[in-house]
Formats: sequence, structure tokens, C-alpha cells
Amino acid sequence: MQINFEATELKKAKKYVEKLTTKEEELTKKRKKKSSSFFKDLFQFLFK
Repeated sequence: MQINFEATELKKAKKYVEKLTTKEEELTKKRKKKSSSFFKDLFQFLFK
């Protein structure tokens, strides 16, 4: 009984960690897009 309980808890924890990592990856992609577009806009503004 105890082993079965621990196995289900581990599965839940694994799913939770996977969700966190995917959210973190999405956030870093968004940040990269924002920063790159920001610098592009800045350079276009400065070197017109």
C-alpha cells in the first residue's frame, strides 16, 4: 500500500515539474522575442 502511494505521488510530482519547465521555456522564448525586437527597434530609431 505504501509503495503504491509513493508511486502515485512521484507521478504527480513529475507532471508538476514538467509543467513548470514548459512554462519556464515559454517565458524565456517570450523574453528573447521581446528583447530582440526591442533592440531592433532601438537600432532602427538610432540609425535613421
